[in-house]
Amino acid sequence: MPPSHQRPTITFVVASIQSNILKKSFGSKIAETLAYINHHYAQGLTLKEVALLMGIHPDYLGRRFKAETGIRFHDYLLRKRLEAACVLLRDSLKNIKEVCYECGFSDPQVFCKVFKKWMGSTPTLYRETRSAPSKNSIRVLLHI
Repeated sequence: MPPSHQRPTITFVVASIQSNILKKSFGSKIAETLAYINHHYAQGLTLKEVALLMGIHPDYLGRRFKAETGIRFHDYLLRKRLEAACVLLRDSLKNIKEVCYECGFSDPQVFCKVFKKWMGSTPTLYRETRSAPSKNSIRVLLHI
């Protein structure tokens, strides 16, 4: 196992390689936009705010984002949020409202509606069918 003082260097090298791959796959601004969304999806991001941060016009960012990724900015952000919600629903005991807010949605009803539209089931049903079995459910299965 490498000494602990080498870990940050290795982490930096991996991050640098990933960044270079993104920049080769996508233009620099789109790579930066993707990285920003991936790290800040839980915040109330809008195309306009991200474009301002990137120093480009929102219309231009929207067009370039779609052209280079094949998906609209809003849809990518939504997918990131839903991906995070699926992980929380599957692997945590947080209630639906907590999952909603932690993933960047501002309204639990809207979250449930969007989740059902994109995932094909309600968040509750998703959790029931995909989460790891609890001790109680194992006991029921084993008739203990």
